[in-house]
Order: sequence, then C-alpha cells, then structure tokens
Amino acid sequence: MIEERNKEKYYFGVLVVWGLFFTMVYGFFLITTAPPLGDRIFNSPDENANYIFTKIFAEKNAFSIQEPLNTMYDGILFPRSMNVAKDGSLAPGSFFGIIAIYGFLAKFFGSWIIVFLTPMISYIGALYFFKLFNDIFSKKIAFISTLLLFILPPWWYYNSRSMFHNIIFINLFIFFLYSFRGLYDKKKTFYLILSIIFLGLA
Repeated sequence: MIEERNKEKYYFGVLVVWGLFFTMVYGFFLITTAPPLGDRIFNSPDENANYIFTKIFAEKNAFSIQEPLNTMYDGILFPRSMNVAKDGSLAPGSFFGIIAIYGFLAKFFGSWIIVFLTPMISYIGALYFFKLFNDIFSKKIAFISTLLLFILPPWWYYNSRSMFHNIIFINLFIFFLYSFRGLYDKKKTFYLILSIIFLGLA
C-alpha cells in the first residue's frame, strides 16, 4: 500500500515538472509573436474578437465597441465573430463564456494575463485529468495518458493559440467530471454544487 502511494506521488511529481515545461513551451509562442504587455493582433478573426472583448470587459466593464459608421450604413460593418447591436455598436458573436471568464480573471491580475490563461488553466486541467484517470484506470495508464496529453497535437495547438474557446471548454469539463465523482464522498453537497458550477461554465 505504501509503495502504491509512493508511486502515485512519483507519477504526480513527474507530471508537475513535465506540465510546467510544456506550459512554458505553449507560452513561448505567445511571448515571441507579440509584446507581452502590448496590444495584440491575432491571425484568426475568432481569436482577435475574443481578445478584444475580453480586454474591454476587463478594463471598462463593457461588452461592446462603438462603431459610428454603422449608424450611417445600416449596421452592415462588422468583422467575423462580431455582431451589430441596435445602436450600431459591435458585440461578441462567438462563444461568450471565454470572454466572461477570462475578463473576470483579468480584472484581478491585469490584462497582460489574458493570453496566458489558457495554457495556465490547461496545466491544472491536465493534473486533474491524471487524478480522474487514476480513479478510473490504473496509475500507470493515468500517468502515460497525461504525458501524452501534453504533446497531443490539438492540445498543443490550441494552448499555443490561446484565445480559442476549445481548450477552456475541455478543461472545465474535466473539472466537472472530477467534481462529479466526489458525489461519493462525505462532502457530496459541496461536490454537487462544484460540479454544477463547472458544468455551467463549460
């Protein structure tokens, strides 16, 4: 029994270091492609829209951008992933969750953190992925699966392109599944509330 506990601690310790390394690898692309503290322009219009509205929410408590030309041209001017409100302003047209969650966190830590939130949350999500798989399968399977998760091409890609909503959804769903399994614990009311919150955020 002691040996099994030590094995789990060893696996978890390796994953902590492995995960930190890959979190820095994901972040390297974000640092080298634009100034960490400056405004960013993303190649993807979806990312660009998510970033702009997240930053506006964090700094100005707003979810729209004024576009005076829309009043002149009957609201036909808007980039992809944006919609036009009745007053002609531009509003989010993609998944709203990432804007609200990242914007809320940026209020506390500053707007600089916005683009780094996806790899940071994914680091925690991967460790909970290990814990979840450890409860379902064997420690070895959970360990190998989590090692491979960090180098899984879609996981790597979307963590490096951090303003897509794909990975934050997966992480929140992992948190939900891990919290949901806690319903068998003595604190089942706490875990029930926690799992509902994570599922709602996802």
